[in-house]
Amino acid sequence: MERPSWTDERLDERFHSLDRTLDRLEREMRELRTDMNSGFSELRGEMRGEIEGLRVLMYRMFGGLIVALVLSALLQNGI
Repeated sequence: MERPSWTDERLDERFHSLDRTLDRLEREMRELRTDMNSGFSELRGEMRGEIEGLRVLMYRMFGGLIVALVLSALLQNGI
């Protein structure tokens, strides 16, 4: 079986095709990285808001517990 010969023109076209494919992949990866960074930034912002809300809720609950314990102690002592 005879092997096809690769001419300089054929090799050049193959390498140009490969270069175009790699350029396209690099562009897509940059776009994906940009999209991911944007999405992660939004997610971090949402998480900060949620964590702040939880922090406020915990302070209120802890404050209520302290008030309840103080009132309970005062009532047990007859004050």
